[in-house]
Amino acid sequence: FEAADHIGRLAVFLLDKCKAEKYRPGIYMLYYGVVRSWNVHIEQNLEYLLRGYHVGMQTGNIEAALFTIYSYLINSFTCGRKLVKLKKELDSFGKKALENKQMAVHNLICLMQLVVSTLLISNDSPSLIGSQNTETKVLLERVTEGKDTFAICHVYILGYIEAYIFGEYELAAKMVEKR
Repeated sequence: FEAADHIGRLAVFLLDKCKAEKYRPGIYMLYYGVVRSWNVHIEQNLEYLLRGYHVGMQTGNIEAALFTIYSYLINSFTCGRKLVKLKKELDSFGKKALENKQMAVHNLICLMQLVVSTLLISNDSPSLIGSQNTETKVLLERVTEGKDTFAICHVYILGYIEAYIFGEYELAAKMVEKR
């Protein structure tokens, strides 16, 4: 992890030195959203991810900006940020993704919205796996039909986290084994 962190810091240094702002969201997403979280608490990376999103939107690098904000949102969830605030951010950024026709990010945000909403109402049933409502079925079908392996992976990740939170340990273990 040290070598990856060194390369990431070098990439950020070069971004700053060359003022290559259009590349900032992608590099920030990979470095602050993935690599650096192996060396420091993910909460310390959130402000950089938010900055990467804003720079991407300003420079017209919309796709990278929105994937960077998804990294911000998933890391916010993982580090235990307040769900009410996270729900508002999910709603806001979900609309941005839809407005900009970024359906891959929109689908990922919808998955998170489903989990966060279930946790907020705490109905003792995991939404991604246990729910039988039409909205959940349509979302899961949309993700799997599009063969979006990143989103499918996140269905399992969010699903087993959610199953674990609701005490469905066998279900969580099966989901980990399945993927």
